[in-house]
Amino acid sequence: MGRQPEAVRQTALAATRLSDKAQFISCSGWIAGRRVSLSPGPNRESGVTRKQISAVVVIVLMACTLTALVAYRSGRRQPVAPKVPAAASFARETGSCVAFTDAVSLLEKSGCVTGLVLRVYTSRGRNTFLDFCPDYRSCPFTSVIFASDRSKFGDLNALTGRQVEIHGLVESYEGRAEIIIRDPQQISVLP
Repeated sequence: MGRQPEAVRQTALAATRLSDKAQFISCSGWIAGRRVSLSPGPNRESGVTRKQISAVVVIVLMACTLTALVAYRSGRRQPVAPKVPAAASFARETGSCVAFTDAVSLLEKSGCVTGLVLRVYTSRGRNTFLDFCPDYRSCPFTSVIFASDRSKFGDLNALTGRQVEIHGLVESYEGRAEIIIRDPQQISVLP
């Protein structure tokens, strides 16, 4: 029985020394809804040690690095927009333009699409769309000015109610014909 109190006393002294050191190097917080403390010994509240937390952090960093490497090697990088030929190279005669309802006939070709702009809409992403139909979702043609090019244009709302010609490469986007407008010279307002 004499040995038991000595063992208890030794344990208490060790715990006191450990808690004195932990005051200087501990850090506590919340992980996955549980309170954890980054002290040298086991965490009394969650049973998580500093070594376990470090191991999890290393594993997560390795997983992120591996994912980025795989994405890079498999070509899943930000797509680069194709260069649009200068607006002057597009046909400018009214006779060579097609109505926006027939723009599908120009897919993957440079051409001219004409129509009455019913609405100019700027999205939350700051992309601007010229709408030629009352419901853009069912319209066979759309045109867009990306936010990065928007500063090149003046007041686009002035196009509402105007007959315009849009020159450019007609591409397919979500099953519809589309021209990406990057230069103000791609838009001609008709009298």
